[in-house]
Amino acid sequence: SPRYLSSWGEEMPDATIVNGGYFDSDYGSSGFLVVDGERIGTRMFDQSVSGLLTIKDGNVTIRDLSQNPIGPSETFDFALQSYPFLIRNGASAIAIDSGRLARRSAIGIDDDGAVYVIVVAREEISLYEFMRRLQESGIAFRQVLNLDGGPSSGLITAAGNIFYDSLAPVPSIIVFRELL
Repeated sequence: SPRYLSSWGEEMPDATIVNGGYFDSDYGSSGFLVVDGERIGTRMFDQSVSGLLTIKDGNVTIRDLSQNPIGPSETFDFALQSYPFLIRNGASAIAIDSGRLARRSAIGIDDDGAVYVIVVAREEISLYEFMRRLQESGIAFRQVLNLDGGPSSGLITAAGNIFYDSLAPVPSIIVFRELL
């Protein structure tokens, strides 16, 4: 059931938690979602414009579904479909600034395979501005996939005590924990 990130965080004080993907008014996932090997819902975004975040055995990947769509018999431990790419294959993925402002969240991977959980929660910016700031960060991002933004965006982590609660309840989250 949907909850604020702070409520999710109370159950997992040792984890880094960020809002998950887009959801509809019934709080069902708007895109392809797999949790613990089980498909949640039946909805899926257009694969030609979306990406797929996968996590398996501690390895995080962001897959461009326009180049490598989800196969009918493919299985996942965890998978979350979202859009748009902010950075795809190291290059800008948004050409025009819509001017629509919101809090933002994304998952990124750099050229060395490091994973970044990125949240802009203290201000509202456009997706284009978000992309531009990521490119100016000095990090060699390979892939950056936008997550659900607006009031859903937030981040909680025990490491460093960073806390930006979501402004609305969210039904899905992405949880990162240190592998033991």
